Amino acid sequence: MIENLMKMFRNEFYVYGPELFGQRLREEKLRADLLDTSFAYLEIPYSEIFSDELRPEELKPAWRAIMLGITMLMRGSDVKGFLDDDRGLGFLFLDSTTAPADRLFENLRRYLADAHLEKRLHPDLVARKSFPFVVYQGKNVAVDAVPNAKSEAP
Repeated sequence: MIENLMKMFRNEFYVYGPELFGQRLREEKLRADLLDTSFAYLEIPYSEIFSDELRPEELKPAWRAIMLGITMLMRGSDVKGFLDDDRGLGFLFLDSTTAPADRLFENLRRYLADAHLEKRLHPDLVARKSFPFVVYQGKNVAVDAVPNAKSEAP
């Protein structure tokens, strides 16, 4: 699936592949440890984005809407990438103690509505109205697992 999405949008949006994204995550953790800085980390598992009713012919316009929604919020220094094992998308909001999770969700809804696909969002995601994220602020904070709720690390 990742390879198909990368090929589909390679000329429109840049998203790191899983290996490079994992490397960037490790680099940012090291940089945060060495320079005593922080960053926000957000994951969007594929299983939590769309309902089962998403039809194959809707996949390309749905992902274009997602990429547009993401692109509008990302700064040049932020990083987006595919996660290992076709799990989803990951985002690093560098030098930040927050992630624009609520605004990202609203952007996705807006662009999906423009493509007449808003009703294909997963009901659990619609109920939450946001994406969970964590803030990495030190060596003892794990950002490798999918966060379960908005939280700020100690």
